Amino acid sequence: MAAKHSLYYDLLEALREAECPVCQLLRRAIGQMLDSFLYENVNNVALRERLGRSRGFCAAHAWQLRRRGDPLAHAILYADQLSDVLQRLGIHAEKGPGAPELPVPSLRSLARALEAESACPLCEMRREAEQTYLRAVADYLGSEEFAQAYFGSFGLCRPHLDAFLRLNAPPGATQVVARRFVLTALQLLEGLAEVKRKADYRFAGEERQASKDVWVQAVRFWVGSPDVF
Repeated sequence: MAAKHSLYYDLLEALREAECPVCQLLRRAIGQMLDSFLYENVNNVALRERLGRSRGFCAAHAWQLRRRGDPLAHAILYADQLSDVLQRLGIHAEKGPGAPELPVPSLRSLARALEAESACPLCEMRREAEQTYLRAVADYLGSEEFAQAYFGSFGLCRPHLDAFLRLNAPPGATQVVARRFVLTALQLLEGLAEVKRKADYRFAGEERQASKDVWVQAVRFWVGSPDVF
């Protein structure tokens, strides 16, 4: 196992929550990337050119950025996008929308102008961070402390388990992750059965045994956490 860096302790802390630890760290990393764009990189020429090639951020990351506000940053970002598309179509923005005889582009030229040449930069960064975190989990499971904490945790969500299984991690690490997945699935299934049972009017007055948000945990377990995928 590699030396214990801050990532080890970040993952160890994340294992205390009823949520996939990789989702937690990714959500934090994505938030930091978005903040960095707004406060440090909105005028970064190289990044703006990269965003031009990707046609901006994907819908998910664009709306996450929107929730952070900052009209000026958005004005810069989308003015770049709109101006570039119009320039590729041979339309001069200074004409304005009310100008007579605006040219109508062909469908082929419009499709070419709108086509992205690369992936959303944040999606690419997210994938790189995801691989880093998953490989760290695989590595740190060689530590008895980490393995015990992992087995007592919520474990990886289904999408991150799927990605983990493609890493060719050591068999011992894979066994711990697989056993935890099965155990979490069984625990959630038991809780969901209780939710369904309590929906029956005959048992509605009973004190609730299962966690009241077990159905939310089931969504999180099956598709991953919001603002991550």
